[in-house]
Amino acid sequence: MTSTYKIAGQAAPAANTDPTLYTVGSGKQFVGSSLVICNRNTAGVASKYRVAVVPSGGTLANANYLIYDNFIDSRETKTRTIGISLAVGDFVVVRSDSADLSFTLFGAELT
Repeated sequence: MTSTYKIAGQAAPAANTDPTLYTVGSGKQFVGSSLVICNRNTAGVASKYRVAVVPSGGTLANANYLIYDNFIDSRETKTRTIGISLAVGDFVVVRSDSADLSFTLFGAELT
């Protein structure tokens, strides 16, 4: 088995949308090490964010959330050590109540 350490996904989503940050590709597995969330707002406005992991073939549901409506202050960066293991087709979804957040997922893709 070969490991490739990588930036698995990056997103700066529009407010109140549920974009896929990363999907495990065919013939691969993924071990996520950390997720970094950055609030780029400079006007003192906090935001809320969500992170979910959805099993292959599934659709986003309440049971999938790892983080739900956590607050992040203006100009703040949070690093979450998540240690997730994902199989083919599993995917990570992010959401924010503003367009000021950036999400970056780091980990190892296994083939």
